[in-house]
Amino acid sequence: MVKKNSFHIFYFLIIFGLMGCTVNDMLRGMDRKFLGAWQSVQGPGVITFYHDYRYGIDLDGDAAKDAWGRYNVFMDQISLQAEGGMIGEKCHLPGIYRYSVKGFLKGQELSFNLMGDQCLERIATLGVPWKRYKKTK
Repeated sequence: MVKKNSFHIFYFLIIFGLMGCTVNDMLRGMDRKFLGAWQSVQGPGVITFYHDYRYGIDLDGDAAKDAWGRYNVFMDQISLQAEGGMIGEKCHLPGIYRYSVKGFLKGQELSFNLMGDQCLERIATLGVPWKRYKKTK
């Protein structure tokens, strides 16, 4: 039984290695399904997550960043740390959320479930669902 389990673990690590990932990458959200731009279902606001662990928020849909910061990921949890722009009181502290991406391609929806945050503006902004955003020309 031990040999069989060892083989499965070895096989899993080989496949994972061939994909160019490490277990640490997986735990840090390597797949990061939320990367890219998302538009609020309740208005013109757009939030964009970048590969380098930065994010930007355009609250009014004018293509200008109104707030920005950095994020960290651990499995399905994301920690957001505001760095600049229009940020409210207590928004310099990190907010922790559980995220989920449902759907496929154009029909994808991103949602955040509050785990801990003292920033009322961020709680309100992330408290609504987001859909994949396609820029129109």
